[in-house]
Amino acid sequence: MKRVIKPTVSTLTVVASLVTILTVPAMLYDRVLSLLAVEFKLSIGQLLTVLLGLLICGVSWALFVCRKKQKDVLTDTLHANHIDTSLEQQIAKAKLQNSYFGVLLVDIDNFRSVNNSYHHEIGNNVLTQMVGVIRPRSHDEKIFRYGGDEFLIIAKLGMSKEDCWGFGNRIVNEISKYPFVGKVNSNPIKLTISCGCILAGGNDAVDEIRHRLARALKEAKKQKNCAYILDVSEKQKSWETRHQNSRPSRLDPGAKR
Repeated sequence: MKRVIKPTVSTLTVVASLVTILTVPAMLYDRVLSLLAVEFKLSIGQLLTVLLGLLICGVSWALFVCRKKQKDVLTDTLHANHIDTSLEQQIAKAKLQNSYFGVLLVDIDNFRSVNNSYHHEIGNNVLTQMVGVIRPRSHDEKIFRYGGDEFLIIAKLGMSKEDCWGFGNRIVNEISKYPFVGKVNSNPIKLTISCGCILAGGNDAVDEIRHRLARALKEAKKQKNCAYILDVSEKQKSWETRHQNSRPSRLDPGAKR
Protein backbone atom coordinates (compact mmCIF):
# COMPACT_ATOMS: atom_id res chain seq x y z
CA MET A 1 0.00 0.00 0.00
CA LYS A 2 1.35 3.37 -1.15
CA ARG A 3 1.83 6.04 1.40
CA VAL A 4 0.56 9.50 0.42
CA ILE A 5 2.54 12.40 1.86
CA LYS A 6 0.34 15.43 2.40
CA PRO A 7 1.72 18.99 2.82
CA THR A 8 1.96 20.02 6.44
CA VAL A 9 2.85 23.17 8.30
CA SER A 10 6.43 21.93 8.71
CA THR A 11 6.69 21.36 4.93
CA LEU A 12 5.62 24.95 4.28
CA THR A 13 8.10 26.14 6.86
CA VAL A 14 10.93 24.42 5.02
CA VAL A 15 9.85 26.00 1.71
CA ALA A 16 9.53 29.42 3.28
CA SER A 17 13.01 29.20 4.75
CA LEU A 18 14.64 28.68 1.34
CA VAL A 19 16.73 31.52 -0.03
CA THR A 20 14.95 33.46 -2.76
CA ILE A 21 16.93 35.05 -5.56
CA LEU A 22 14.95 37.61 -7.49
CA THR A 23 16.30 38.87 -10.82
CA VAL A 24 14.98 42.22 -12.02
CA PRO A 25 15.85 43.67 -15.46
CA ALA A 26 16.95 47.31 -15.55
CA MET A 27 15.29 48.75 -18.67
CA LEU A 28 15.28 51.99 -20.62
CA TYR A 29 12.07 52.06 -22.66
CA ASP A 30 12.16 48.68 -24.45
CA ARG A 31 15.91 47.98 -24.02
CA VAL A 32 17.33 45.77 -21.24
CA LEU A 33 20.45 47.48 -19.89
CA SER A 34 21.39 45.09 -17.07
CA LEU A 35 20.05 42.56 -14.57
CA LEU A 36 19.80 43.16 -10.83
CA ALA A 37 19.89 40.06 -8.61
CA VAL A 38 18.52 40.32 -5.07
CA GLU A 39 18.90 37.57 -2.45
CA PHE A 40 16.58 37.49 0.56
CA LYS A 41 14.36 35.35 2.76
CA LEU A 42 10.64 35.94 2.80
CA SER A 43 7.56 34.13 3.88
CA ILE A 44 5.35 32.81 1.09
CA GLY A 45 2.82 35.58 1.69
CA GLN A 46 5.48 38.27 1.51
CA LEU A 47 7.02 36.71 -1.60
CA LEU A 48 3.67 36.63 -3.39
CA THR A 49 3.09 40.27 -2.45
CA VAL A 50 6.46 41.27 -3.91
CA LEU A 51 5.84 39.29 -7.11
CA LEU A 52 2.38 40.83 -7.52
CA GLY A 53 3.83 44.31 -7.07
CA LEU A 54 6.51 43.61 -9.67
CA LEU A 55 3.88 42.29 -12.05
CA ILE A 56 1.81 45.45 -11.68
CA CYS A 57 4.90 47.60 -12.23
CA GLY A 58 5.82 45.58 -15.30
CA VAL A 59 2.37 45.93 -16.83
CA SER A 60 2.32 49.66 -16.09
CA TRP A 61 5.74 50.09 -17.68
CA ALA A 62 4.70 48.10 -20.75
CA LEU A 63 1.64 50.33 -21.19
CA PHE A 64 3.83 53.42 -20.79
CA VAL A 65 6.26 52.20 -23.47
CA CYS A 66 3.35 51.34 -25.76
CA ARG A 67 1.91 54.84 -25.39
CA LYS A 68 5.34 56.38 -26.04
CA LYS A 69 5.66 54.39 -29.25
CA GLN A 70 2.31 55.80 -30.41
CA LYS A 71 3.45 59.40 -29.90
CA ASP A 72 5.66 61.70 -31.94
CA VAL A 73 8.61 62.61 -29.70
CA LEU A 74 8.81 66.26 -30.75
CA THR A 75 5.15 67.31 -30.73
CA ASP A 76 3.56 64.68 -28.44
CA THR A 77 0.95 64.01 -31.12
CA LEU A 78 0.00 60.55 -32.36
CA HIS A 79 2.14 58.89 -35.04
CA ALA A 80 0.89 58.88 -38.62
CA ASN A 81 0.96 55.08 -38.74
CA HIS A 82 -2.04 55.02 -36.38
CA ILE A 83 -4.23 57.16 -38.65
CA ASP A 84 -5.81 54.34 -40.66
CA THR A 85 -6.79 52.36 -37.55
CA SER A 86 -8.28 55.45 -35.89
CA LEU A 87 -10.20 56.35 -39.05
CA GLU A 88 -11.59 52.82 -39.31
CA GLN A 89 -12.77 52.99 -35.69
CA GLN A 90 -14.42 56.37 -36.25
CA ILE A 91 -16.07 55.15 -39.47
CA ALA A 92 -17.50 52.15 -37.60
CA LYS A 93 -18.91 54.44 -34.88
CA ALA A 94 -20.38 56.75 -37.51
CA LYS A 95 -22.10 53.82 -39.18
CA LEU A 96 -23.63 52.62 -35.91
CA GLN A 97 -24.86 56.11 -35.00
CA ASN A 98 -25.79 57.09 -38.57
CA SER A 99 -23.67 60.19 -38.08
CA TYR A 100 -20.76 62.09 -39.64
CA PHE A 101 -17.42 63.36 -38.40
CA GLY A 102 -14.89 65.89 -39.62
CA VAL A 103 -11.34 65.22 -40.76
CA LEU A 104 -8.93 68.14 -41.10
CA LEU A 105 -5.45 68.37 -42.59
CA VAL A 106 -3.41 71.37 -41.43
CA ASP A 107 -0.25 72.62 -43.17
CA ILE A 108 1.94 75.61 -42.26
CA ASP A 109 2.31 78.10 -45.12
CA ASN A 110 5.94 78.62 -46.19
CA PHE A 111 7.34 76.75 -43.19
CA ARG A 112 10.62 76.24 -45.04
CA SER A 113 11.31 79.96 -44.74
CA VAL A 114 11.05 79.66 -40.93
CA ASN A 115 13.70 76.93 -40.90
CA ASN A 116 15.90 78.88 -43.30
CA SER A 117 15.62 82.12 -41.32
CA TYR A 118 15.70 80.81 -37.75
CA HIS A 119 17.25 77.34 -38.16
CA HIS A 120 15.64 73.98 -37.41
CA GLU A 121 15.75 74.29 -33.61
CA ILE A 122 13.49 77.34 -33.73
CA GLY A 123 11.38 75.60 -36.36
CA ASN A 124 10.87 72.65 -34.01
CA ASN A 125 9.87 75.01 -31.20
CA VAL A 126 7.34 76.64 -33.51
CA LEU A 127 5.85 73.23 -34.33
CA THR A 128 5.37 72.38 -30.65
CA GLN A 129 3.78 75.79 -30.01
CA MET A 130 1.43 75.35 -32.95
CA VAL A 131 0.29 71.96 -31.69
CA GLY A 132 -0.57 73.60 -28.37
CA VAL A 133 -2.85 76.01 -30.22
CA ILE A 134 -4.62 73.53 -32.51
CA ARG A 135 -4.76 70.58 -30.10
CA PRO A 136 -8.37 69.39 -29.87
CA ARG A 137 -10.33 70.37 -26.77
CA SER A 138 -12.33 67.13 -26.66
CA HIS A 139 -11.26 63.59 -25.76
CA ASP A 140 -13.32 62.44 -28.75
CA GLU A 141 -10.88 64.16 -31.11
CA LYS A 142 -7.37 63.02 -32.06
CA ILE A 143 -4.42 64.83 -33.61
CA PHE A 144 -1.65 63.12 -35.60
CA ARG A 145 1.62 64.35 -37.04
CA TYR A 146 0.95 63.60 -40.69
CA GLY A 147 4.48 64.47 -41.76
CA GLY A 148 6.85 67.43 -41.40
CA ASP A 149 4.67 70.47 -40.73
CA GLU A 150 1.37 68.73 -41.54
CA PHE A 151 -1.08 67.60 -38.86
CA LEU A 152 -4.27 65.58 -39.25
CA ILE A 153 -7.22 65.93 -36.88
CA ILE A 154 -10.05 63.41 -36.57
CA ALA A 155 -12.93 65.42 -35.13
CA LYS A 156 -15.87 64.22 -33.08
CA LEU A 157 -19.05 62.57 -34.35
CA GLY A 158 -22.21 64.55 -34.98
CA MET A 159 -20.71 67.24 -37.20
CA SER A 160 -22.33 69.03 -40.09
CA LYS A 161 -20.41 70.46 -43.03
CA GLU A 162 -20.69 73.92 -41.46
CA ASP A 163 -19.40 72.59 -38.11
CA CYS A 164 -16.40 71.00 -39.81
CA TRP A 165 -15.52 74.12 -41.76
CA GLY A 166 -16.07 76.27 -38.66
CA PHE A 167 -13.62 74.10 -36.72
CA GLY A 168 -11.00 74.53 -39.44
CA ASN A 169 -11.63 78.26 -39.76
CA ARG A 170 -11.23 78.74 -35.99
CA ILE A 171 -7.84 77.02 -36.12
CA VAL A 172 -6.76 79.17 -39.07
CA ASN A 173 -7.73 82.38 -37.25
CA GLU A 174 -6.10 81.36 -33.96
CA ILE A 175 -2.80 80.54 -35.65
CA SER A 176 -2.74 83.79 -37.64
CA LYS A 177 -3.13 85.79 -34.40
CA TYR A 178 -0.73 83.75 -32.24
CA PRO A 179 2.69 85.34 -31.42
CA PHE A 180 5.06 82.41 -31.88
CA VAL A 181 8.23 82.70 -29.81
CA GLY A 182 11.48 82.42 -31.74
CA LYS A 183 14.74 83.67 -30.28
CA VAL A 184 14.90 85.29 -26.84
CA ASN A 185 14.13 89.03 -26.91
CA SER A 186 13.27 88.88 -30.61
CA ASN A 187 10.07 89.82 -32.38
CA PRO A 188 7.35 87.15 -32.45
CA ILE A 189 7.15 84.94 -35.53
CA LYS A 190 3.92 85.29 -37.47
CA LEU A 191 2.56 82.20 -39.20
CA THR A 192 -0.43 81.27 -41.30
CA ILE A 193 -1.78 77.82 -42.06
CA SER A 194 -3.93 76.21 -44.70
CA CYS A 195 -6.57 73.72 -43.60
CA GLY A 196 -8.31 71.16 -45.76
CA CYS A 197 -11.59 69.89 -44.30
CA ILE A 198 -13.91 67.04 -45.25
CA LEU A 199 -16.94 65.40 -43.71
CA ALA A 200 -16.84 61.59 -43.50
CA GLY A 201 -19.42 58.99 -42.60
CA GLY A 202 -20.08 55.30 -42.10
CA ASN A 203 -19.98 54.46 -45.81
CA ASP A 204 -16.58 56.02 -46.48
CA ALA A 205 -13.31 54.14 -46.97
CA VAL A 206 -9.98 55.23 -45.49
CA ASP A 207 -8.29 55.61 -48.89
CA GLU A 208 -11.19 57.73 -50.10
CA ILE A 209 -10.94 59.98 -47.03
CA ARG A 210 -7.19 60.44 -47.54
CA HIS A 211 -7.68 61.30 -51.22
CA ARG A 212 -10.45 63.81 -50.59
CA LEU A 213 -8.50 65.36 -47.74
CA ALA A 214 -5.47 65.87 -49.99
CA ARG A 215 -7.73 67.54 -52.55
CA ALA A 216 -9.18 69.86 -49.91
CA LEU A 217 -5.74 70.89 -48.64
CA LYS A 218 -4.52 71.48 -52.19
CA GLU A 219 -7.38 73.92 -52.77
CA ALA A 220 -6.70 75.63 -49.42
CA LYS A 221 -2.98 76.01 -50.25
CA LYS A 222 -3.86 77.86 -53.45
CA GLN A 223 -5.34 80.70 -51.37
CA LYS A 224 -3.32 80.27 -48.13
CA ASN A 225 -4.48 81.24 -44.65
CA CYS A 226 -7.92 79.72 -45.15
CA ALA A 227 -10.02 76.68 -44.35
CA TYR A 228 -11.42 74.88 -47.39
CA ILE A 229 -14.07 72.15 -47.38
CA LEU A 230 -15.03 69.89 -50.25
CA ASP A 231 -18.69 70.00 -51.17
CA VAL A 232 -19.85 66.39 -50.84
CA SER A 233 -23.26 64.77 -51.27
CA GLU A 234 -25.56 63.85 -48.40
CA LYS A 235 -24.71 60.19 -48.87
CA GLN A 236 -21.00 61.04 -48.53
CA LYS A 237 -19.99 59.55 -51.88
CA SER A 238 -16.50 60.40 -53.00
CA TRP A 239 -15.89 63.70 -54.71
CA GLU A 240 -14.34 61.97 -57.70
CA THR A 241 -17.34 59.72 -58.45
CA ARG A 242 -20.16 62.16 -57.77
CA HIS A 243 -18.67 65.46 -58.97
CA GLN A 244 -16.39 64.59 -61.86
CA ASN A 245 -17.52 67.51 -63.99
CA SER A 246 -17.76 70.21 -61.34
CA ARG A 247 -15.38 72.17 -59.14
CA PRO A 248 -15.54 71.97 -55.33
CA SER A 249 -17.37 74.86 -53.72
CA ARG A 250 -15.90 76.90 -50.90
CA LEU A 251 -17.86 78.23 -47.99
CA ASP A 252 -17.37 81.98 -47.77
CA PRO A 253 -15.06 82.58 -44.77
CA GLY A 254 -15.49 86.31 -45.06
CA ALA A 255 -19.07 86.06 -43.88
CA LYS A 256 -18.06 84.27 -40.68
CA ARG A 257 -14.85 86.00 -39.63
